[in-house]
Amino acid sequence: MIISIIFTTGEGIFTQHNPKLTMLSILLLIIIVVSYCVLIIRLSKKEENVKFIFVMMGLYFFFLFGTPYFQEYQLKISNYLKTPSIEAQQSIINSVGMNLKSNEVPYIIDSELSIERTREEVIRNVLIIKKVVEGKIKRSEVDTILNLVPNMELKLVFYSKIKNDFVSITIDEKKNIINCGPVDYCMRNE
Repeated sequence: MIISIIFTTGEGIFTQHNPKLTMLSILLLIIIVVSYCVLIIRLSKKEENVKFIFVMMGLYFFFLFGTPYFQEYQLKISNYLKTPSIEAQQSIINSVGMNLKSNEVPYIIDSELSIERTREEVIRNVLIIKKVVEGKIKRSEVDTILNLVPNMELKLVFYSKIKNDFVSITIDEKKNIINCGPVDYCMRNE
């Protein structure tokens, strides 16, 4: 509620000027603060409730200041659990690498960089695929490699031999292209 009041008053990027919302938020905040004050005064008149009040106030401040830390740890744990394991990543790298060799496609997989990028991407496996011969990345080569990868959510990043050219493609479980970049490469039909 306090954040709502902050974002409806003042100046800034996220500010929305809505006087009705601001007044309603301020009124509700005043009602809540007055209610807590009345409750604390009523409870403090009895001796056995003094300990209860201090415990509740301590818990209030603990959660008030501790919640951001709890949220940060929850996010770290969530990201850790979502990140594909190194064993799963290595299995995909080996499988696709063998398919590239058996089909004589002029590309290799950079396994170390793939594992590093998967950790950065968090939610999907990433394969860094480098061209081993000179020349631009051809659409036909990319299509061939797309047919060789397993049916799973993947991000494929293709680099030319000297790394002056790249193509990034994200596919879903059915090998549908979700994202492709750079746009000028993806729009070409060669």
